[in-house]
Amino acid sequence: MTIRNLTKYFGGLAALYNVDLDVFESEILGVIGPNGAGKTTLFNMTTGILRPTSGRLKFNGEDITGLKSHKIAQMGIGRTFQASVLFMEATVFENVFTAFHMQYKQPGWKAFLHTPSAKKEQLVIKQKVTEILEFMDLAPVKDKRAVNLPHGYQRMLGVCLALASAPRLTSGEIWFQGKRIDGLPAHKIAQLGITHIPEGRRLFAPMTVLENLEMGAYLRKNKGKIAKQLESIYEHFNILRERRNQKAGSLSGGEQQMLALARALMSQPRLLLMDEPSMGLSPTLVDEVARIIRDINRVGRDYYSGRTKCSHHA
Repeated sequence: MTIRNLTKYFGGLAALYNVDLDVFESEILGVIGPNGAGKTTLFNMTTGILRPTSGRLKFNGEDITGLKSHKIAQMGIGRTFQASVLFMEATVFENVFTAFHMQYKQPGWKAFLHTPSAKKEQLVIKQKVTEILEFMDLAPVKDKRAVNLPHGYQRMLGVCLALASAPRLTSGEIWFQGKRIDGLPAHKIAQLGITHIPEGRRLFAPMTVLENLEMGAYLRKNKGKIAKQLESIYEHFNILRERRNQKAGSLSGGEQQMLALARALMSQPRLLLMDEPSMGLSPTLVDEVARIIRDINRVGRDYYSGRTKCSHHA
């Protein structure tokens, strides 16, 4: 997408003035600014909700300035909203299914009469809905009404709707060490050395700290090396040694975050993905987690597998 000299006035007030922006294929770009800076106004003009006072917007070389929202959506541009915009009385599954309406190829009368071709198309779309919900970890709540979801789940559902309405933004390939991995099941990706610390930590709450750490090494076979790495983990996360027989669900937020990080390191990852590692932590613990992450980056995974004598105190 290319944006040039984009300006929007509301009366005499300039909400945006001469904005230039380029978004390249597969790029992740953040727009940062305080409340009232014009971020939502920019999104609204990009998706056709507002018309710019002046300036041009192009998507894949085609001028989309002033196009209606449904035309822009049909081109493959999706969005989420600052406040959750959902079909509150519909289920999670129904919300995402509805967002696929622009992908229907069968005419409306065939859908109304439930012709075989329309039924076949609906089955394909239902499978796509299921895939999106599984990807976003919302499959367990697919039959719940949106109004009954916690706010965080409503936000995730909004992302699902954006993915469903913008299929071009769900294309692409993911490669790791020369191997294409998009579409692989999670356990196959983990076997390649990619470990994910999910938002919210996702610990085995009824299990002890030690049992959680042992689960992190589930794919490894050499018990001697696992024992050495566990000792190395304890040296760095001393609080986990003290709490090793305590249930993970009874730990404090900071201790749970450290356990999630330590459990991930037990798998000896080649690539470690951390989603919101500071979520819910006090400023002091945020600094501590940040320090640990820096240590991991500086000395590498060998530090935690017991193969070096490096210390973060050095």
